[in-house]
Amino acid sequence: MHLVAFSTDRKILTGDAPLQRAYAAHFDSYTIFVGSKGLKVGGRRAIADNAQAIGFTWKLFFSWELWQLLRRADVVSSQDPFETGFIGWIISRTKKIPLHVQVHTDFLSPEYARHSFLNRIRVFISRFVLRRASGIRVVSERIKTSLETRYCLP
Repeated sequence: MHLVAFSTDRKILTGDAPLQRAYAAHFDSYTIFVGSKGLKVGGRRAIADNAQAIGFTWKLFFSWELWQLLRRADVVSSQDPFETGFIGWIISRTKKIPLHVQVHTDFLSPEYARHSFLNRIRVFISRFVLRRASGIRVVSERIKTSLETRYCLP
C-alpha cells in the first residue's frame, strides 16, 4: 500500500522525523508533502528506505511531477482538516481513493475562530473536508466529542 500525506510541519524536511519513520514501516511506500513556504519547493529528503519528504506549495500542486508521484497512491492523509485537508480531498476525489484526516487542534472551541479571520475560514473548510473523509483521527476525547456533536459524524 502506498500512502501520500500532506503536512505543514516543516521540521520533517529539516530535522529528525521518528514519527514519519514509524508510519513508513507500515506501508510499501510513504511520501509526505510538507508545506514549504520559505523552503526549497520540490526539495526532497529521505526519511526511511521507503519514505521521502518533499517541499510543497500550491505551485507544485499544478505540476506534472506531483501527479506522477500520486499515480501509485492508495490512500491520502492530511495533517489537518484545513488547507492540507482540502488538498487531500481534491486528490482523494480525483483518484477515487480514501481520505484520512488528522485533527490535532480543538478548532471548534469559540476562541479558535475568534483568534483571526483565517481561523474562521479554516473552521468553514473543516466542515466540508471532515464530512467527506473516509477516516478521522483525533488526539483527544474532547475533540472527538465536539466533532461528533457539531458535525453529527459517526
